[in-house]
Amino acid sequence: MLARMDAIELAEWQAFYNIEPFCDRRQDLQHAIVASTIYNLLRRKGRAKSVADFMPEFNKGKMSQGELNTKIMETFKNLKVKARA
Repeated sequence: MLARMDAIELAEWQAFYNIEPFCDRRQDLQHAIVASTIYNLLRRKGRAKSVADFMPEFNKGKMSQGELNTKIMETFKNLKVKARA
């Protein structure tokens, strides 16, 4: 793409991005705004949720490989037990 794009077009895309960012984080924010609005409109009682309550946190509480393997094995054991019942 950069081989075909001249400096003027690159500058135009940079200016557009400054006005209207296009990235995953921005989309997460937009979806969190919608989710919090719907939740707060439909809730019956309790505390209203903020936009931050609906933002994904991908690196929070990251598990080690061993912890992940244990969690996977526990999940499959639970599935086998439920299937037998």
